[in-house]
Amino acid sequence: MPKSKEERLLEKAADSIMRSEMKEKVEKRKD
Repeated sequence: MPKSKEERLLEKAADSIMRSEMKEKVEKRKD
């Protein structure tokens, strides 16, 4: 089944959130 626009937007949002969380963890390790 093809994904709807809403599903794609949710996946993009989740992906960007996960990436920002990963960046925060990496920056905290540097401290």
